[in-house]
Amino acid sequence: MKQEAEMLETGYRAVPLQEGASPLRISLIVKEAPEAIAGPFVLLRETADASVYLGAIVDAGGRIHSWLEIWAQNVDRFASSFPAYRDSATNAFLDERWEERVEGLRAIEPDSVIITGWESAPVPPIFYDANLRAPVHPKDRTTGAAWELCRDEGALTAKGLPGYSTSLARYLWIEPVAGDRHAVPVTSTAPENDSTRTLAEAFEGLVPFHPGGRLMVRTFAPIAYEDWVDLLSGASWRGIEHGRDAIRLDGVYRTLQERNALQHGNGHFFFSARGLAARLAEAFHLKLHTLAAIFRLAQAHVQSSRLPFLNLNAASFRLQLAESDAALPFLWNFKASLATPGEAVALPVATTSARYFIPAKFGGNSIYRPTTLTAPVDGAGQVRIRKLLPGKEKETTLEGTLATQERLVAGGSDLLWLRLSLPQGRVDLYATIEPADGAAASGEVRFRTLPQDLPVAVIAALRQAEGVPLPGTPFQTVPLLSTPCDLYALAVLAVRTLLVDDELSLPVALDEILSLAGKSAAMHDPSQSPGERIAALADGHESIAATLGPHRLLRDKIAPEAAIFPSDLWWDTISLIVRLFPGIGPDSLCRDFGDAPPLALENVFSEPLAELETLLVRSRSLLLVDWNYNREIRSVIGKFMDRAGKSSAPAARV
Repeated sequence: MKQEAEMLETGYRAVPLQEGASPLRISLIVKEAPEAIAGPFVLLRETADASVYLGAIVDAGGRIHSWLEIWAQNVDRFASSFPAYRDSATNAFLDERWEERVEGLRAIEPDSVIITGWESAPVPPIFYDANLRAPVHPKDRTTGAAWELCRDEGALTAKGLPGYSTSLARYLWIEPVAGDRHAVPVTSTAPENDSTRTLAEAFEGLVPFHPGGRLMVRTFAPIAYEDWVDLLSGASWRGIEHGRDAIRLDGVYRTLQERNALQHGNGHFFFSARGLAARLAEAFHLKLHTLAAIFRLAQAHVQSSRLPFLNLNAASFRLQLAESDAALPFLWNFKASLATPGEAVALPVATTSARYFIPAKFGGNSIYRPTTLTAPVDGAGQVRIRKLLPGKEKETTLEGTLATQERLVAGGSDLLWLRLSLPQGRVDLYATIEPADGAAASGEVRFRTLPQDLPVAVIAALRQAEGVPLPGTPFQTVPLLSTPCDLYALAVLAVRTLLVDDELSLPVALDEILSLAGKSAAMHDPSQSPGERIAALADGHESIAATLGPHRLLRDKIAPEAAIFPSDLWWDTISLIVRLFPGIGPDSLCRDFGDAPPLALENVFSEPLAELETLLVRSRSLLLVDWNYNREIRSVIGKFMDRAGKSSAPAARV
């Protein structure tokens, strides 16, 4: 029996997530002597509302049976995101969003979610002793009553604190009849007063892990996407990164440490010893297979959630390998997993002509994000309501003027979000900027809101405010974004998968692809396929083949002319990548970043998936072609048909 010490790197241990004895335990992986930067827990990644840690299922003998991801709800991360949405978000909204995410992941990867009950009800707050040896669920020292997440709206109101279901503030408490009467704020937005104590005061000497809230437990796919495509190129894998260290897993994953064995051994690839051309063909096929797998996951998730991702990048997917007694090479026996679900939020706009979505954050730069995701206009100005117009049924439209020093562009499909302060409270309006008619003064724009179903009291307040300047009104432009943004990210992932090696970085490779796309668009000819056009460009410009040729598939230093590979197959693949970029030319699959059917957002993935399947069939023929074997098969079929012809009517010749 393998013991835990043989399964984990020295200095790490698996500590149960819950108190009590059980033969099988969901455990958290902790570092015995944590670094200041990495901390005691192995943080795998973070999403807009969760922190994801490494865990495992461990038996009573200390053997790890499977590796897990432990998702802990993190309200503070959400509070720092969605600037145009944050004030209207609540704990109730986040809990509902959490449950929807769990169901969505179960729908597309049924075996990936381990149901514990913590997905739909808050787990008791989890702390650890100072030595990180055992979990502690804090209790009152006098009564033994347990601390828990306070969701009692009346009790919170009585303490002068915001309610659970109407805010993002969270507190731990013990019911007053049972012990400590104080509430302990556990989120950064939670106000404090005389009825509260700090976390450090209440739980001195304990190491906090999760201060109550939702958890989700998933099976763990150990290999990050970029590490995976590097493995297919012949690189080695260090393991699961944690600070300066790496956790190496046993089994098939131990075989990924040696680069020489990966490139020339027989256990990882079929054609390691059959020459450069065979290795190129195999790497190409496996990389295409990987791309098709992540496209299918993206499409399934969008179809299930009815939302785009708007956060796709290399960290969105991970890979796992299966142990097998068969002779199938290790790297052929893989499965892709969705590591980070989409983080888009649908704006509550009452319109049927389009659906508007916002990402977790507009700011920040990422090579996987189109520039439109990082360029909203955010500011404040003076709003003057010109008039209200009745719409269909209960819908109302408002015309007005916004005076601001910010530069706003009229027309297009982007929205203008306005938050008006009225006696009845704040009201969010969504409008389009009207074309300039010469009547507006410098620094002013006219807007017209989309039809919205507003409460009667709000409509009355808006009528009273007609012609009254409303200074200091916050606004933000909201680009029309949808699944074409995800296609853009997948196009960048395809560039990373097929073209990046030790000499060509992703920024340079992407720049070369975008330049190639511009050249292809300039010489667009409907009678010529995109692949033929790009192949002609490559034939006429040696630099294109030298930079973007199939020699990039492996980490070996290969001269472009030494990479023996079918030219038409390669340039057809490059042309598909070019077409994934929205609005880059006549060949683009989407006109712009909002070009998706509002009620079938997943349809944008259908055409590229079909083309990937066709390319896979063509690449498969490179691996399976063996003319001697084919002649043997033809001989067997011929003899069978000859015998069949003697005993019946003449058979068709093959």
